Amino acid sequence: MSRWWRNHVEMLVRTLPLLDERQAASLATPTAELVAAVLNGIPREDTVQAVACAQLREIRRYIKAHILDRDLSPAGIALAFGMSPRKLAYLFSNDGGVASCIQKLRLELARQALRDPAQGHKSVADIGLEYGFVYGHNFTRAFQRLYGMTPREVRAIAQKNIIDHASDTQSWFDRVSLWGR
Repeated sequence: MSRWWRNHVEMLVRTLPLLDERQAASLATPTAELVAAVLNGIPREDTVQAVACAQLREIRRYIKAHILDRDLSPAGIALAFGMSPRKLAYLFSNDGGVASCIQKLRLELARQALRDPAQGHKSVADIGLEYGFVYGHNFTRAFQRLYGMTPREVRAIAQKNIIDHASDTQSWFDRVSLWGR
């Protein structure tokens, strides 16, 4: 419990200066409930929810920090946080499970890479592999299920938009350069 409290306080110290008044105020109740849980040691329903919220936030932060680790798994995450896989599954039940949360984050990173012109030299399969999808067809299927488009379609649209934007910029530049004549 004290580890959760320490992590919560560290997070508050880092983020409070960045928050507006409304956002900071929304942290008051969960923080007070977490303090009560640490001091009392008696779990109440509202205290249990505050602790679960703090745990979930810490675990999400851990997942984001380790998203590219090939061995990132629900069992490894549960072990890292000293909890049972069942408790971890309960915390992520609203997200469709831990594995689903990991997959969504990896797919979002892959989508960003597909849209990035600097990564245009990489094949779709290479990007899928980089983000944890060993088999290209599994990557394509999961990607299409989440975004409604294949990775190739997303890349093609991004490349078209870059080309269209470049031609718009060029024509604007051409028009402006004529003003001085």
